[in-house]
Amino acid sequence: MMKLAHVRLDKMKKDKRAVKRNKECLDEAWLEMEQVVFSAFVCSKACLKKECDSCSEKHEILIKCYHCKKHLCAECDLVPHINSPFHQRTVFFTDFTSKHLLSHEFVDPKSGIIFQKEIAVPVFSPNSCQICNQTGTCSLLPGSKPCIVVTTL
Repeated sequence: MMKLAHVRLDKMKKDKRAVKRNKECLDEAWLEMEQVVFSAFVCSKACLKKECDSCSEKHEILIKCYHCKKHLCAECDLVPHINSPFHQRTVFFTDFTSKHLLSHEFVDPKSGIIFQKEIAVPVFSPNSCQICNQTGTCSLLPGSKPCIVVTTL
């Protein structure tokens, strides 16, 4: 279809009187392909699978991760995505509805209810203390409240 459009655009440049006629041809070509393009778009956003890519079991509710390019059940989605807060995920329910999940939202495997869980956002911590140069003294833990603990020897 793109090649046909380029050919038609080249003709339009050569013959300005044919511009209106070529535009009508392009409009007709679009109308012929509009449903195909729309169907392809819907299929790319839909969840056509019922089997988890990780555990290979069939599930009624699946989560599609656009970053991992996988369909995961609620149980298999939790482990990789608790540490990957920037992945775009959508949950697909049995009633053909879907919802984009925020980075801290997960689906309960038993009830199918969306719940919130604290996640660790990637932050760089120093490898060693800048004062004493001791390694392994800095660590990060996920939480909703800011907390800094400083100890001295």
